[in-house]
Amino acid sequence: MGTPPPDTVKQPPDRDRLTRRWAGKVIQKLRTVLPNKPNEADLRHAIEPLFDGFCLEAGIPPLAHAEFSLASGTADAVFSRFTIEYKRPGTLSANFDLATRGAVDQLHGYIRDLAVKEKPEANYLCLLINTSSASFAARTYSQEGGKSFGDPHVLDHIRIPKYDPKDKVHKRLAELSMQAHELAKTPASDKPQAASRKLEEVEAEVDLESAKLWNLTPSDLAEIQRSLKELTE
Repeated sequence: MGTPPPDTVKQPPDRDRLTRRWAGKVIQKLRTVLPNKPNEADLRHAIEPLFDGFCLEAGIPPLAHAEFSLASGTADAVFSRFTIEYKRPGTLSANFDLATRGAVDQLHGYIRDLAVKEKPEANYLCLLINTSSASFAARTYSQEGGKSFGDPHVLDHIRIPKYDPKDKVHKRLAELSMQAHELAKTPASDKPQAASRKLEEVEAEVDLESAKLWNLTPSDLAEIQRSLKELTE
């Protein structure tokens, strides 16, 4: 096995300090723009590049969705999980009046809707990185006890296809992830034998379904499972 490439993972930014700094930039820009009484399109044009900059520095993909439709309404803009709702000047109050509470509730609804929208993708990703194939790839890439073992950058070397809600295999893997989480909730000491067997069945199907993503044959998968068992014993 070759030497792993140098560790390129940066320390995560201080989100609180980062948010305060970029909020100051937004406020400064608003003080410049608002006296001109801009319409929403002009305000977006002035403000959203700052949100792009914040997202980029915070490690959030700065991909904006304008007028993003959700179950509880349409958010004015969504940058990954960063949600924006524009209100006319004078609508919001520091006193947290009825209109302000309504705006806050509206944003809470959008955030809940986004969480529901993303749940299958999160289940899919969580499941894939715990499959026999991905676990074997991570262990053979890294050295247990070494600097790179368990480091997030290992995922840069495992091909995980982007979740596609229209793909039958992706959808099935997300469903299996939810099933596995539910079955695993019962403590091992209290777990009925039937539930334990069911979890083993789900895990076996997970390996079979995930093998389709990486074009692994049944014999490939069997060899990976055998080798992983040797590495973990």
